[in-house]
Amino acid sequence: MKPSPQQTKIRGHHIHYLTFDTLNAFHGFMDTHRLKPSNRERWQAAQSSAQRHISSGSDWYGLPTPKSVEQLENHRDFIGMHLLDATRARLEKRMRGFMQYFEENEIPQRKIAYNSMGLGVFSFARASIGLHKVPKPDGGTKIVTSVKDVYAYFDRKDVADKTVKVFVAAGAPANIKGEQMLYVGIGMMLLVELFEKMGVGIEINVMLGSQDRNGTHYMTITKAKRLEDSLDKNLILLLCCDPRHFRFRGFQGIISIYDYFGKTCPSGLGRPFDIPTSQNFVDSLNEKGKYNYLFQQSYSLEAVEKEVERILMDFKSKGATS
Repeated sequence: MKPSPQQTKIRGHHIHYLTFDTLNAFHGFMDTHRLKPSNRERWQAAQSSAQRHISSGSDWYGLPTPKSVEQLENHRDFIGMHLLDATRARLEKRMRGFMQYFEENEIPQRKIAYNSMGLGVFSFARASIGLHKVPKPDGGTKIVTSVKDVYAYFDRKDVADKTVKVFVAAGAPANIKGEQMLYVGIGMMLLVELFEKMGVGIEINVMLGSQDRNGTHYMTITKAKRLEDSLDKNLILLLCCDPRHFRFRGFQGIISIYDYFGKTCPSGLGRPFDIPTSQNFVDSLNEKGKYNYLFQQSYSLEAVEKEVERILMDFKSKGATS
């Protein structure tokens, strides 16, 4: 199905974009879209550059260096999973004080509710409150309870209507090493888990693209996690911060989005998104009762720490944790 072009104007900047519900839909768009000659040349140049990086043993795609361009094209598994636990441990050590405060003071305690429909765990203590004997037809007696709601479960309705949408600007400048890109994904994992502890639904959207010399932005927005989805670490990390995916399939996506809107992709694939414009764009997509955040590109533990704290404290300041 052909995606529908969308456009808006933010802070004097025109923004042209396409949205995709899944990674497969995004890849399918690139694989079926036919580039015009000028953009086909851009893509061929990107492929040649990839081959040079591979031949030189560069760490631009992370380590180990991929063996071929074909391996980049078919890359589907996040390369930094083996670094995930160690890097996350370092981030959590830095944030220990903040995390302890937030979990103790801002995450609402789940409330126990009761029902008579068999949902949850039978509560003998609750049933025993109304225990009494009643006569049986044969002359004996039996013990019953007058308490109807004896099944206990955790009631999450106090927070179930709150949802957060996080938008991540994928990728990194050429001078950033492949492994540095990992930090963005670590921060996203931490945010997802904290919001889920609060009973808040979270959606993750990955923004991919650039702006031309006139300040016009071209981007794709791909859902890495929908509100109803369970946590898929590989998918989120692949889209958010995997250098192999971004620096090959992501480059193809940037070239394709310019082509889709009838433009030739700038040399060097254009300039990074303008942060104020991106923030205002994300805010413009907000819906009533929902909270939108732009997770800015972060290539160090310090930068990720600031982003996680900024988003959580803003969520708190809006009374969203109460």
